[in-house]
Amino acid sequence: MIHSYGVKRGDTGDGMSGLKLLTVTINLLRKRRQILMLPITMFIGLEEAFLAVDFTRSFVACGWGISRIGFAMICFGVANAVAAGIAGALVERIGRVTLAGLCAVVNLCLLTYMYNWEAREGDYMSYCTFAAVWGICDGVWLVVVNAFYGILFPNHLIAAYSNFRLWESTGSVIGYVISSQLCTSTKLVILIIFILVGCVGYGLIEYRVWQKQKNLEVMLSD
Repeated sequence: MIHSYGVKRGDTGDGMSGLKLLTVTINLLRKRRQILMLPITMFIGLEEAFLAVDFTRSFVACGWGISRIGFAMICFGVANAVAAGIAGALVERIGRVTLAGLCAVVNLCLLTYMYNWEAREGDYMSYCTFAAVWGICDGVWLVVVNAFYGILFPNHLIAAYSNFRLWESTGSVIGYVISSQLCTSTKLVILIIFILVGCVGYGLIEYRVWQKQKNLEVMLSD
């Protein structure tokens, strides 16, 4: 079946072998823009792990009940799918940087509020709202950051997306590892630090991209 579509075993689909893809993926780590993208990429994995483990255990299960975890996750899933679906249209309307900035502010407000919030029995609206807002932020981050990798590395798209998945998964693994080692408040602080550092790195790269485009426009106008 693989051969009928012209893809050989060990081929990534664009004529690049698995070994060569691995080499190109690792080589991208030598580039400054890839290093600057690591914190925000790992944050995506960290926050997804926190939601799956700590939000459901420390908030929903404690205050609303274990049997209600599914309702909260449904809110997350629906909001996540909707946000991912409309993120592209929002980027065209308000711009990638503006959308990422709004998402970062909402995410920071949510994390900060959760740090000072105590789970209360019967407060189901808070749990569903938290899950939905979290789903919106996660959907936007996935679309914006993933697409930005394609803009940064147009000549190595598959390797760029491999790096995205690699470091997102790394953040997720770290999140699951520390889930049983640290208290919830400490993990919220770690998430806040990662998103702040990640936004700084992301902002620097966006500025450099904007600067290059501006210089190119000046050269073309001359």
